[in-house]
Amino acid sequence: MSRVSGLSKQTVSTVIADLESLHLVEAVGVTEGGIGRRALTYRLSPKAGYSVGIDLGGTNFRAGVVDFSGEVLSELTLVTPHASVDELLEIMVSAIDQLTLKHGMPKSQLSQIVIGIPGAVNPITGVISSAPNVAYLNGLNLGRLISKKLKVSVLIENDVNIAALGELEQSTSNDFGFLAIGTGVGMGLILDGELRRGFSGGAGEVGYLPLGHKALEPSVEGHFEKMVGGFAGEIKYHELSGSKVSLEEIFDLSNHGDQIAKKIIEDLAIYIALGIKTVCSILDLEEIVLGGGIGSRPDLEKQILCNLQRLMPTPPKVRISNLGSRAGLIGAMSCALSEMRSRVLVHGSLKGNSDV
Repeated sequence: MSRVSGLSKQTVSTVIADLESLHLVEAVGVTEGGIGRRALTYRLSPKAGYSVGIDLGGTNFRAGVVDFSGEVLSELTLVTPHASVDELLEIMVSAIDQLTLKHGMPKSQLSQIVIGIPGAVNPITGVISSAPNVAYLNGLNLGRLISKKLKVSVLIENDVNIAALGELEQSTSNDFGFLAIGTGVGMGLILDGELRRGFSGGAGEVGYLPLGHKALEPSVEGHFEKMVGGFAGEIKYHELSGSKVSLEEIFDLSNHGDQIAKKIIEDLAIYIALGIKTVCSILDLEEIVLGGGIGSRPDLEKQILCNLQRLMPTPPKVRISNLGSRAGLIGAMSCALSEMRSRVLVHGSLKGNSDV
């Protein structure tokens, strides 16, 4: 540390002693071998503080707790409540209780909560909008509600943005879009290595791209989302065959030669490719990372690639997320850990302002 920082060994020793007294670092042993005095080795203290990351999807509610050293202690998955914000708050409190009690973690050491939500978050007001899959979130400052209830610093972010931050830790590209296609459709944009939220927090809301023959008609969900979202294929199959089946079953039927199902999947791949082309025509992204229950299917990925090669002279690289369905949760926990550690560096405290 002295060598890297340029500070004297005595100064570094004093800083380490201060950090140790605050229980932020702890000694774990001494160096072995070599010539001269043996040196103490330290690590970030796992018990210094804890953070919770939550991925609030249109279908599933995932939560996980991470300690100060960065180790994920436990995770859980529940069904996303759609009745009211009161029910959501109740489930959140219950989930956090389960995660913390499992490890005997006192609530006083809970430092940060980060929640990814399926909608846009105004970066100035914190108010949520464009959340058709969990409609009661619209017009709500969810972060303030939870902060007041739990007396903990809370950060609310678009769920796909959070997933993009999770992918950023693994990607070799500084200019990519994380395209999540599941119950809803959204994109997290990383440009020049930074997450871009836009003026009102709505950057990457590709579900609202005006694509299709009904593009001029009003749409709550968004025209592109109605073309490629989770229920689009099911509705189309029912219209053409009279049978009600899940999208998972449509993919299986397509792979077994069902011509209606095959046409639906082919059209789905074309629509997704058109959406990617539209975004890349403006932003010139190097890479598109596919995620979500629909986007992460390898059989669909191949068709999307073929379509992009026909539609674009220089298509972006396309790959399925390495993190799978856990991208949002991993991103939320990573963001929560970063916020917790940054607070120590900036403010010298694990506790943040719980009134915002």
